[in-house]
Amino acid sequence: MRKASLCLGIFLLSLISHVVLSAPAFADSSLSRTISNRSMTCDATAIDWKAANIAGFHHYKAGDYDLAMRCYKRSIEINPHFAIVHNNLGVLLLKTSKLKLAEKHFRKACTLDPSYVKAILNLAVTNYRLGKKAKAKKLFSKAESLDRNYVAQRVTNYKRALWLP
Repeated sequence: MRKASLCLGIFLLSLISHVVLSAPAFADSSLSRTISNRSMTCDATAIDWKAANIAGFHHYKAGDYDLAMRCYKRSIEINPHFAIVHNNLGVLLLKTSKLKLAEKHFRKACTLDPSYVKAILNLAVTNYRLGKKAKAKKLFSKAESLDRNYVAQRVTNYKRALWLP
């Protein structure tokens, strides 16, 4: 039974990743209020990695993926040890079907923070879509062991998005 629910969970996460992805995150929500959608271009002069990540989040939500990618990459240039921005860039890459690059950034996020459940689930989805089902199952199990409620909520959300019982 557990194996069946594990397979169903991974399948649902993978299937819905084409439609709905977990939104990128940012570390300090108070900073987000100070950045409007186009106030930061994330060019080479940007020096605040948190602000670049938040600007990337806003551009992602606005559908400006090129600018979001520039912001996330700039944030990583400034501080490559920030797991959240690697996950955010991975979400963007997954959304644009750049699976190998997404896998690289999700793996980096998991290395930087081994208990980062969002990154672990995103890596599981990416591995599943790359045909690495055994790795995906292992990652999904790890995520469940870290935060069963969060994983269950994501699967429930995906079922709702697909109108499944």
